[in-house]
Amino acid sequence: MDRVTFQWSESLSAGVRQPTSASITNNGRVEHLTIKIKWTDLRIAIPQILGYSYLSANGITAGTFSRKTPAKHPLYPWMRATGVTVNSEVTNGTTYPIAYTSPPDATTVTHANDLTSNVNVGARGTLGKWKYAYLTIQFEILPYLVAEDNSITYEYQRYVSKTMEISVEAMNRRGEIYEFIWPAARSVTPTFAGDIIVKIPKILHRWIWHDVPAAFILEGGLKAKKFEDCVGKVNSTGFPSIVIGIGEINVVTGRAVYFAPGTLLMLPPKFIPKMQHTPYGTMVSSANTDLLGAGGIDPYKYGYPLNYDVEINFVEFNPTLTNDQTRFTDDYGNTDLIRGHNLVPLPTLTPAGYRWFSAYRGTNPPAPPATIPDNYLIYKYYPFENVFTNVLS
Repeated sequence: MDRVTFQWSESLSAGVRQPTSASITNNGRVEHLTIKIKWTDLRIAIPQILGYSYLSANGITAGTFSRKTPAKHPLYPWMRATGVTVNSEVTNGTTYPIAYTSPPDATTVTHANDLTSNVNVGARGTLGKWKYAYLTIQFEILPYLVAEDNSITYEYQRYVSKTMEISVEAMNRRGEIYEFIWPAARSVTPTFAGDIIVKIPKILHRWIWHDVPAAFILEGGLKAKKFEDCVGKVNSTGFPSIVIGIGEINVVTGRAVYFAPGTLLMLPPKFIPKMQHTPYGTMVSSANTDLLGAGGIDPYKYGYPLNYDVEINFVEFNPTLTNDQTRFTDDYGNTDLIRGHNLVPLPTLTPAGYRWFSAYRGTNPPAPPATIPDNYLIYKYYPFENVFTNVLS
């Protein structure tokens, strides 16, 4: 296992017949590895194995979103740790009595990585002081890319799983005129009034952004400002602007694939709270500030900070029957041709065979070709990259 600070060895524990096992199917693969560590290393071992995320509050890195990625299997490094089962074995012949006299709400507590220190101020009882812990670690192939802090620019390059649904939406235009084609029908009546139904293919893209620190999402612990700024808006630049993996490359042309400006509409996200096993003390430099914020709450009393899985839904719409050269400008200095969700259909095709064109919301539109502020369009624009930047502000 990579980048762990404790000593370990593959070993058998009582009742375990083999130190490793595997379950392999066409739908996935699960590996189990049993290791022995010192009992006093257990507190730092769990977060190092399972990984965690946090928002730095220190110095030049303040506001930076960082991850400790899950440990890799020593033989199959594409598999990551997803669970740990703990067993103890072999005492050193003593027990550690817990007989604190401090009240339960005492504020002065000295933290340490040794499990025999500072356990629940105010409690009374007896704990066994073990010598070794046997950890059976579960490894799996995760359904998203895992990458280190120094190998990405935006957070959508890692920890994002993706699915999609394709549907057809109908748009009605009422009171249009139809003409019959066949002569027998035209002899009865050549035209009739009716509604035109334009069938529009749309794709719902569902991204789940996994294990995002609550402090990164909730400004002041209350407002999801990163998302409030972009919900109900369309992308003002090509998104994503950075290739995430081989899945974003056209294997025929070799070109990067992305959503053109205006073709992606962000819907309201869902926030699914999760817990995480976060280290405390010497494991991370200034961890009490990084993980909790300056003056943050004590996890030994109140629990660790939450993570969220964020479900983000985008609607893709990109009609191609257009030659409109009108451009938009947004509040962030971006400009491009108006495409996607800000186009509306004509009742019939133009002589050149185009149907979809931009529409001005108001009176006296500027003469074409023009650059229109997005306040006058159906949807405003927003640079979606801002949501996934790994800095808080």
